[in-house]
Amino acid sequence: MATRVEQKAATRRRVLAAASEIFFREGYAAAGLREIAMEAGIAPATLYKHVRNKAELYVEVLLECGGAFGDQIQAVLDGGGPARDQLGALAELQFGFWSRHPDYVPIFWVLDNQDLVGRLPRSQVKRVVSLWKLPLRALETVLQRGMDRGEFAQGDAWTLANVLWNAGNLAFELKHSPERRRVLDRPLEEFYRSALALTTRGLTAAPQAGLDP
Repeated sequence: MATRVEQKAATRRRVLAAASEIFFREGYAAAGLREIAMEAGIAPATLYKHVRNKAELYVEVLLECGGAFGDQIQAVLDGGGPARDQLGALAELQFGFWSRHPDYVPIFWVLDNQDLVGRLPRSQVKRVVSLWKLPLRALETVLQRGMDRGEFAQGDAWTLANVLWNAGNLAFELKHSPERRRVLDRPLEEFYRSALALTTRGLTAAPQAGLDP
């Protein structure tokens, strides 16, 4: 027989699964806690034992989805190898994440448009911002490693990490804009990988005179 702690954990998993489906299907503004409770198979009163409001539940969904992604990023950092290869691995993670979860694009849109959909508690937003910083800090680490080893040209690793990550995210936003996608006029994967190759080539430090054959 399941303990009380196990039952609570199982209920939380059902709530997060139901909330994810409804948020992604209907958007943050249209989603209702009563509907989420019904989808999870619990009473609304039970739902309020797990979350205080819709904004908190929304953030919990984002954090749940992003946690596994953070673990994968850390595995790349711990794996070692040339910085160039690690940069490629992080790019593959980004591409794979957005390819598997295209619905996350409009979901994250909520954070940037709170005047339209309602303000989220600042404490909750700070938690999401901390999650967003994980891939940026990982990129910064890899870029700095490359610069320290002479693989990459010297520069501001943090600024460059932001440029690379946001450029990648912008590419995936094209999936939700048919007009802009027509301007791109090529498959998204081809565009993304070509951009990565050009970026890596531009980052590569020039060989020192007399050291290269």
